[in-house]
Amino acid sequence: MSVVIAVEFAYANGEKEAENYWNAVSRGDAYPPTSARSHVEKFTKGLLDRLFFTAKLVEFERSAVNKTEDDQMLSLYEKSRRFWRQRQIHKAVEGLREWRLSFAKQIQERDTSYARQLKDLATVNVDKRILCVRGLLHQESLSRELQQIGVDFDSYRFKEPYAYSIAESVTLASLHGKAVEDETLIRLHIEEDYADREIVTGNFNYDTRQRIKRKVLSMNQADIRAYIASMKLEQDQDHR
Repeated sequence: MSVVIAVEFAYANGEKEAENYWNAVSRGDAYPPTSARSHVEKFTKGLLDRLFFTAKLVEFERSAVNKTEDDQMLSLYEKSRRFWRQRQIHKAVEGLREWRLSFAKQIQERDTSYARQLKDLATVNVDKRILCVRGLLHQESLSRELQQIGVDFDSYRFKEPYAYSIAESVTLASLHGKAVEDETLIRLHIEEDYADREIVTGNFNYDTRQRIKRKVLSMNQADIRAYIASMKLEQDQDHR
C-alpha cells in the first residue's frame, strides 16, 4: 500500500489549501464531499473516499504554471470554440491549434518541475511507497523527466490498452512537435461538441469518449460539411 499520495495541481494558486483539506480527510478530521456533479468531481470524491481515515500523507504539486498563465491558456480554447460556433472555421482551427500548442508547452513545463519535486519527496520519504496521481497526458513527459534525474518508478494507466481521444492525440502530437492537419482540428471541434453534450447529461466517461471518437472519425467530408451547416449560429456577443 502507498503511504504518500502525490496529487497534481494545474496551477500555482490554492494548492496549499487543497493539500490541507486532503490531509485532514486522511487523518479523519474532515469528511469527503457527500456528492459530486461532474466526472472530475466524481473522480476526486472517489479518491477522497478511499483516503478517509487512512493517515496517509498527501503532497500536492507546486505547479510551474501560475493561475494567470493557466487562465490565458483557457481563454485560447474558449475563443476558438466561440469562433467555431460562429462558423468562422479558419479562425476556430487556428485558435485550437494555438491552444493545443500552449497546452503541450504547459504540460512539459509542469512535468520538468514536478519530476524534481517527486525526487525531493522520495528523498524525504525513504523506503515509503509513493503513489503519484497524474493525468494520462503527463505519462510520457513525466516518465522521461524522472528517468533523466534517476528516479525509479512504475507507470500504470487506469485502462489497458488505452485508446486516446482525438483531443489527446492532438496534444501528444504537439508534445512531439508534429504538425496537425486542419481537418483533424475540425474533427476535434466536433468531438468537443459531442463531449460537451454528454458532460451536461452526466454521462461522460471513457466509453462515451470512445464512442464519440469512432463516430467523428467515421464522418466523411460531406458529413462534416453537413454538420457545420447544421450548427446553430452563435452571434459574437462582443460586437452586439
